[in-house]
Amino acid sequence: MAKTVFHGGAQTYANLLSATGVGSLIAAFLMSYLSRYGMQRNIYLWVGIGTATLQAGMLFVRSYWLAMVVMVLVGFCNMVFLNQSNASFQFNIPGELRGRIMSVYVLLNQGSTPVGSLYVGSVMDVFGGLWGFPSCGFLALILLIPTLLVNRKLVSKWFHQSRADSIREASGQ
Repeated sequence: MAKTVFHGGAQTYANLLSATGVGSLIAAFLMSYLSRYGMQRNIYLWVGIGTATLQAGMLFVRSYWLAMVVMVLVGFCNMVFLNQSNASFQFNIPGELRGRIMSVYVLLNQGSTPVGSLYVGSVMDVFGGLWGFPSCGFLALILLIPTLLVNRKLVSKWFHQSRADSIREASGQ
């Protein structure tokens, strides 16, 4: 994308990655602050959808500066998602299983990078650099929709529980 859409080189690519890092840093500070309120599962869902939508939306971005803003938002959403995922596993897994389950989580989280790289590289070889981010976003949305539909009762519970928690906090209970 840096080369084919923005007609840049390594520095353009590095700047886009740096923008992602800025978004991640902002999210890390925010999540540190929000940790006092416990798990916010509705945020977890929104940033998952947000990451996929932002990446898919890169198909329409032709401005370098708009791409930088989108990349900050992608970094933000990714960090919140990873933070909430990690916290969810850490707090909800029995202690005697935590090490084994966390090792599988890390394997899936970091070990899937070569598979994703092969996928996006293949897509860009066939369709061009413009399709790198969007292909990941569209794939995530395609996988996310049936996951949300199959788990709609749990997702609904998360939203209602988070809303009830917010109402309780606002009323001082």
